[in-house]
Amino acid sequence: MRPRLAPLCPLVLGLACGGASPPPSPERGPDAAPARKAADALLAEGEAESVQAALQGTFAMPWWRGDGERHPEVWSIAGEQLTRWDGTSTEVATLRVIAPCLARIDWPSGSFTYQEFVLDGDRVWFGTSGGPAQADRTVACSSLGVWVLGPDGCKRWAPGGFSSNASGLSAHDATCALAANGDFTADGNTWVKQGDVRFERAFTTRKQTPPVRHASLA
Repeated sequence: MRPRLAPLCPLVLGLACGGASPPPSPERGPDAAPARKAADALLAEGEAESVQAALQGTFAMPWWRGDGERHPEVWSIAGEQLTRWDGTSTEVATLRVIAPCLARIDWPSGSFTYQEFVLDGDRVWFGTSGGPAQADRTVACSSLGVWVLGPDGCKRWAPGGFSSNASGLSAHDATCALAANGDFTADGNTWVKQGDVRFERAFTTRKQTPPVRHASLA
């Protein structure tokens, strides 16, 4: 199965839009709510580091490469370094977490792509639309962008416009709602709550198996 990344993942030249660093956050007590970075509503404080740590390892991905006898593409992630093997050659890129369920991959050619995923305990569902269901805000990633429902309302982060951070995505007003059962609807898309995560509605009928994780490229 190939990842559904067409609208969000064109191979385009990556231009990061930087800005002045926010002032240091004041010390907070252990019971205080996590502070969000003023210039980056896609991630809460410390979230990028924890998600990056959960992505470490080597994965036989849920899509295939090769003609004739097909085989899974293999990704090995160590820190922010991604080594991709497609059956004939390897390529080394930089993978950076830009949302709890989306990574930006900068390739050596100078282009970049986006990769959606869902962290479900020890499992990483690459190429699956969804997101976490535990935080104080609601986040869902798909091939069309990242929806965030927070104190300031609903936003969709997508290519186009001015990016306030290095993600390459910019915020646009969106329409979304969170149901009492935890299901999240945004701009006509629905993510169903299952435990501590949300999956796209079609996930349960697709009967997808998770990527196989290995400790290293053996």
